[in-house]
Amino acid sequence: MSKKRYYWLDLIKILACFFVVINHTGGYLLMFTNDANYSVVYYSLNFALCKVGVPLFIMVTGYLLLSKREITYQEVLKRIFKIFVPFF
Repeated sequence: MSKKRYYWLDLIKILACFFVVINHTGGYLLMFTNDANYSVVYYSLNFALCKVGVPLFIMVTGYLLLSKREITYQEVLKRIFKIFVPFF
């Protein structure tokens, strides 16, 4: 059984990954630059734009989980078990 590959979703996940990395490393820009005005504006723009990284991951995951056929109650329990058992 072959699974259908959505390349546009892969591109969204790559973009979201880039946003998360930029979001986590953006604070170092303020520490290591001398021009305070430029760095604060740049950091503020990065802070605002890169916060969409995690919601993009969640939306892509939701799309992939719910874009299938009608889902039964047993399949939902099976997915919950697959996600939450390794989490805890």
